Amino acid sequence: MLRFTLARVVRIVTLAAAVAALSFALVAAAPGHVDDTWRLEPGYAPAAAASIRARHDLDAPWALRLMRWARATAGGDLGTSVEYDVPVAPLVARRVGRTLLLGAVGTALAWLLAVPMGILMAARQHSIFDRAGRAVVVMLLAIPEPVLALSLVIVAVRTGLAPAGGMVAVRAVEDGVSSWAQVLDVARHLALPAVALALGLAPTILRHVRSTMREALDSPFIIAARARGVPARRIVFRSALRPAAPPLIALLGLSVGHLLGASLLVEVLTGWPGLGPLLVEATRSRDMPVVVAVTLAAALLLAASNLAADLALSWFDPRQRDSAVASAR
Repeated sequence: MLRFTLARVVRIVTLAAAVAALSFALVAAAPGHVDDTWRLEPGYAPAAAASIRARHDLDAPWALRLMRWARATAGGDLGTSVEYDVPVAPLVARRVGRTLLLGAVGTALAWLLAVPMGILMAARQHSIFDRAGRAVVVMLLAIPEPVLALSLVIVAVRTGLAPAGGMVAVRAVEDGVSSWAQVLDVARHLALPAVALALGLAPTILRHVRSTMREALDSPFIIAARARGVPARRIVFRSALRPAAPPLIALLGLSVGHLLGASLLVEVLTGWPGLGPLLVEATRSRDMPVVVAVTLAAALLLAASNLAADLALSWFDPRQRDSAVASAR
């Protein structure tokens, strides 16, 4: 098992190197120059722009800059932002924490909503509840996530049920405000993007939960349990849920990857200050160190979530554990 984990870690490091190189190449190949936006600002000074380019080594070939960046990154230095003139590592670290908070809450909401509904729909196949649930799933799957997020923003603006942007209110960071009040304020701002993520992810999870539970309920040992007179609730929540769990654990890793991609878009649309707005701003200003760092952070989060799901699956299912050990050999 240790060899399997080490092999996956090596793959993650290789993936990170490939993502960094590809990000550098794509930003370097994009049309325009880093000081194109500077020329639109009043008081633009060509000498100052040349000094900034020299300080950040922006006129060197991208391959050379990539090598220098990789050497610095190996020592723990992700470079300096051209746009903000601050170290990239703490800038991205703050945004990673906010994206993780949003992703964790959105994932929890989606699974808490989808798993009970999927189990009940599977247990009551072809009932009115099952048909209504499938209709809602089809409707949510037909709505693109940007449209869903924008619709929630419009509802929030018109009703005032939740803040329509940002992470905290101005009054929540003033002196004298209690920590509990600040937590509640962050929760109010988190509600809108988290619900948008959950509604976008929950239908896919619900369909898999219903399908997996339906297969488990139709298996021979469940039919035999029914014939012995085992109560229906015990069959659903004890006998059928365990064999249905491994596919759902694998789905958890995939859902985190999907949620990470959707989270970046939802952050931009709802004004949540995570990795998404930072990536958009850095791409627009051609801030290559920030673009590469954000892309690298997103890739590492995705790879880490898949690794965690694989380890959880191998711990839960001995057959998967034996397969993982054999593949590591």
